[in-house]
Amino acid sequence: MYAESPGGMEWVVVFNPERPPFWIPVTVREVADASVGYFTLLQRTELDRVLVQQVQAEMAGLTPEDLAAPACLGHDSRTVLQVNGQAQGLALMRFNPAYWNRALPISAVQLVSYGRTAEPDTAGGAACPDYPHRLARTIT
Repeated sequence: MYAESPGGMEWVVVFNPERPPFWIPVTVREVADASVGYFTLLQRTELDRVLVQQVQAEMAGLTPEDLAAPACLGHDSRTVLQVNGQAQGLALMRFNPAYWNRALPISAVQLVSYGRTAEPDTAGGAACPDYPHRLARTIT
């Protein structure tokens, strides 16, 4: 279970622990390369060209270790590349292609994720039962 903030939304993820991790970290280089690719695709205005140049300049100022580090949201001194490799802030993750069992039929459920409010009883007088919380209590 992942919580956004105390008393806020929680995300419940039901997965197969016998498979490889379903999330893997995104590196600073991957974010930088994706940013360059995104702004390069646009190239409609002068701003798009400036943003590509800015990301490339910001990348040039990073060491190979910085670029290989797991990316986290937030950086005060860079203009466009707003990630850091110092494990400060929300970690950026992506789905691991190795997690999915491709031998299963396409209709097989391999991962379930849903959001819920952290305090189900504060809703008071809800017309229907809080099934996501019931499921979470059953499996956790």
